Amino acid sequence: METIAFWLQLAVATVAIAALLKLVFEPRKRTLHLVWALFCGSLAVMMVKQLAGDAIGPYQYLVGMGACATCNAYWLVSRALFRPGSAFTPWHIGLAASIALLMMVREFLRFLDALGLVGPATLAGAGGGLGELIALLGSGVLLLTFREGLIGWAEAPPDEKRLRLTFLGTYSFAVMLGMIGPAVAEAARLGTGAEPAFEAFASLVALLVTSILVHLRSQEATVAPGAVSADNAVNGRAVDTALAASIDQLMRGDRLFLEPELKVADVARRLDVPEYRVSRSVTRDLGQPNFNRYVNGFRIAHARGLLEDPTHDDLSILVIALDSGFASLGPFNRAFKERTGATPTAFRRERPASPQAAVA
Repeated sequence: METIAFWLQLAVATVAIAALLKLVFEPRKRTLHLVWALFCGSLAVMMVKQLAGDAIGPYQYLVGMGACATCNAYWLVSRALFRPGSAFTPWHIGLAASIALLMMVREFLRFLDALGLVGPATLAGAGGGLGELIALLGSGVLLLTFREGLIGWAEAPPDEKRLRLTFLGTYSFAVMLGMIGPAVAEAARLGTGAEPAFEAFASLVALLVTSILVHLRSQEATVAPGAVSADNAVNGRAVDTALAASIDQLMRGDRLFLEPELKVADVARRLDVPEYRVSRSVTRDLGQPNFNRYVNGFRIAHARGLLEDPTHDDLSILVIALDSGFASLGPFNRAFKERTGATPTAFRRERPASPQAAVA
């Protein structure tokens, strides 16, 4: 089994380095390429450390510090695969970086212990605590990665569902193999090389399949609009129409426009879709110039209703502006005059005959 483990680890390192070199020559690098390169590089370092082992003595732990972007980086890869318009926020990057830092600190403590610079008690205390924290955060990241493949499943076209199913199946297989491999090896008495062999095989499968998915996503980003098949175009159009209806429901039914500082990202989070799809749906399917003008249309309609109703004459223009979702008076006055041709004060004074307000 040790020989099998050696060749599998060598295969993983080779494929990871090859994928990394391919990304170096990628003409149009995207966020997905960068996080995928980070994962491939870290996985290659991990395999090199396992292959070198005791041959480089304590320095294997310094090498291991470079293998700090595995499960955490793969989570970022999954987000970039399925959320191309809004893959990361500072929170996501911070969580992944925190896990990487903890892993580096643990390896450095092991390095100091191998040199005899820290005592066993120190390593057992600090290292054990770090190990438990890394395991806890790692488990959470594993679940988040699986979740990424499920987000937007219901409205995804058939081709997208097949891609996501491939990702979820491969990822589940790799995770389960890594979890049950050690138990199987122990029960079958396969020897000391069985556990690393299982882990390397799981890594190789995930690496190969994800490389294909990254390539497919790259092709999608560069394909010309006219090259899309008629079936996919129809499916995509149906999905976008449903998305437009959901956005309109958030505004008309849930009155989301009343939230100050409402942004595309807020709607995207509500609907679990990328930001670019919300923006595209607003302009293409709802026929609006942009998201802000679309939202302001509802806000102005709400404000007109308050200004036309004599029972609300006790409300100041500022209160009406805030109640309609504007954050301050200036933007409200400008938006209102642009839509109606009059300032809110003049509009109230003239008191339009029709109380019905419509979204422009």
